This record gives sequence, C-alpha cells and structure tokens, in this order.
Amino acid sequence: MLSTRFTELVGCSVPIQQAGMGSLATPALAAAVANAGGLGMVSVYGDPLPQVAERLDTVRRQTTGVFGANLIMRFIAPALARATVETAAARARVVDFFYSDPDPALVARVHAQGALACWQVGSCAEAVAAVEAGCDFIIAQGIEAGAMSVGASACWPCSVRCWRPSPSRCSRSGCGWARASSRPRKRWRTPRTSTR
Repeated sequence: MLSTRFTELVGCSVPIQQAGMGSLATPALAAAVANAGGLGMVSVYGDPLPQVAERLDTVRRQTTGVFGANLIMRFIAPALARATVETAAARARVVDFFYSDPDPALVARVHAQGALACWQVGSCAEAVAAVEAGCDFIIAQGIEAGAMSVGASACWPCSVRCWRPSPSRCSRSGCGWARASSRPRKRWRTPRTSTR
C-alpha cells in the first residue's frame, strides 16, 4: 500500500482515480479499478433514480474497494439534481461533480450522506470556488484532458499560479499532481517551476 494524502482521504490503497468517462465508466470497470486498489468511478448522470441506485449497487456487489459516482450536472434535470446526488452519496464513497459551477448546497447533500465531494475544475477561480463550497478535494483539469475538458490552459502552469499565493487553500482541498502521487507526502511543499 502506498500512503498519500489522497489514499488516506479516500480510503484506497493506490493513488489513482479512474476518470468518469461517460458510457465507458461502467460498474464493471469501476469494480476492476477498485479491486486493483484505486478509486473506481461510475458515470450515473442522466439516469433515472432507480438506475442510479442499481448501477452503484452493482459495483458494491462486485468489490469491497472504494468507488465513486461521476455526475455531469448539465445532463441532470434540475428537478432531479438533489435526489440524484443523495442517491449517489448514500452508495458511493466519492461524488465527483463536473460541468457546472461549484454549489455549496450540493456539497452539503453529499456530506449529509457521509460521502466525500469532489469537483472537476478548469481554472483557478473554479478551484477556489470548489474549496469555498466545501469540497473535500478537486480535480484540476487542463487542456490535456481532451474532448470533455473544462480547462482553458495546461493544468500544471494553472495549478502553480493558483496555489502559489496561498498554499493553505490546497490543504483544504487535498490537491495533488501526478509526480507527487508516486511518493508519500510528508508535508506540504509549494510547487516549484524550473527551466532545468
């Protein structure tokens, strides 16, 4: 087991979170990732509530590992948002929001069910808003993410600009970088950039 801030927070043994890739993020894939020690993710946006519950219950039957629910909020009818979030949070360790502005009311619904709230962000302003909304951690997404990206620039330079003025923001959000996820974190270090 590799212990990092991410693994300690989420409860997985490998510091990897599967992307919620629409129809590709199936219960079988999420269970396989969770069984391998990572955080498996199931996309449940746009599904009727009984199907949201069934997809997440299917993952639970296939693994004792940690998994989450990926919600693309712009594809969820506003009248169903609260119930969808509560259904997901009652069954998954993590509820991962995407494609909407961070919403403290939705984060509170996740926390009320005992789950962790994560928000995928594409700018420094969104990252700060997610932290202020009460998210337990964020996913900083840059243009490297491809077709479903919310980022307007590369992830690493944006992360450095965002967190350098106030590293305490990062301690609330639990952010991390791929390079850092491969080694245990003993204490916070301000990201550094170099030409060498």
